[in-house]
Amino acid sequence: AALLPGSFEDLDNTFLYLKRNPAVNVVIHGHTDNQGKPALNKILSENRAKAVVEYITSKGIASIRLSYKGWGSSRPVSDNNTISGREKNRQVEMEIIVN
Repeated sequence: AALLPGSFEDLDNTFLYLKRNPAVNVVIHGHTDNQGKPALNKILSENRAKAVVEYITSKGIASIRLSYKGWGSSRPVSDNNTISGREKNRQVEMEIIVN
């Protein structure tokens, strides 16, 4: 659930977007591949999403504007039968909510 160094640019851009758009809230969705136990994947996906929320709030965005949900492996974006597909399924996505 640790943030990868390559993620910081996107996360910083998200922070700047939220700073400039105070009427926008975000839901962070965490995902995993289908390897391992479903219950542990659910926890891992929640922790991935939570790490993103914690990073953005540490920059100064109010926590009330961010929420998160872990989906485990229930919403794959790619084929879990291949290595590259599983890599794509280990992701975090953001849903923009405009008030």
